[in-house]
Amino acid sequence: MIKQDQVLLSSCSTLFTRPLLLLNGIEYTVYTVDLPGCGRSDRPEILYVNFYYVQFICDFIMHMNIRNPVIVASNLTTAAAIMATAYKKGLIRKCILINPPSISSLSQKPNPISKIRYKVLTAPLIGELIYNILSSRMQIDMYFAETYFYNPFHDTDQLVDTYFESSHLGNGKGYYLAASIMSGYLNVNVTRALRQANIPFKIIEGKSTEDAEKTVFEWTHIRPNIETVYIEHTKTLPMLEEPEKTAEEILRFIDAC
Repeated sequence: MIKQDQVLLSSCSTLFTRPLLLLNGIEYTVYTVDLPGCGRSDRPEILYVNFYYVQFICDFIMHMNIRNPVIVASNLTTAAAIMATAYKKGLIRKCILINPPSISSLSQKPNPISKIRYKVLTAPLIGELIYNILSSRMQIDMYFAETYFYNPFHDTDQLVDTYFESSHLGNGKGYYLAASIMSGYLNVNVTRALRQANIPFKIIEGKSTEDAEKTVFEWTHIRPNIETVYIEHTKTLPMLEEPEKTAEEILRFIDAC
């Protein structure tokens, strides 16, 4: 018998779902979602904002008729997941945040310079050139080895190839989402939604992530009862470096009353 359903929000589902796929089976149904502009989803040439993803999350859950979903969101998608709990109260049962950005960084609104940056980064030739440089195979390899992973030897050719392929699907139109992120248009102040939400939250943080303790402090300062756990020997992507430990923490939170 299926106890409940589960939703995973990710920018590349074939990779980020690794820990949740360990849960897929008799007791859990795992839904993996490539958000618009990410992974293998369509990449419309639009300005991406947080509320666009909030609507997508809620519409997906209601369209698929998912019962009592637990959302697992990572990095920047955590903001959309939190806002979705406030936008449709009662729709989501629990929310797990993996390496969420700091509250202070999410609260930064676009300014005039951000608007100029967005126009430059979405310009037909300049924007594509900058995006192709930033998403080159060499750059992606460097991101994983130096920023995303605690152990650079976890940075495999297959992983880099998958990310590189994903970055250049849709005729290279991924630069619209990249420009929106780099210009701060996906930022949103989640303070009010986090305080008012009447569902349990859990943060899973890579222990060696830069400013990990400071980030967790910001979240727990706003919501003291938020459960937190650190995954040792991981940085930005604990679900890839330690999928079994991440799955264990997710399962413990899901099964808790």
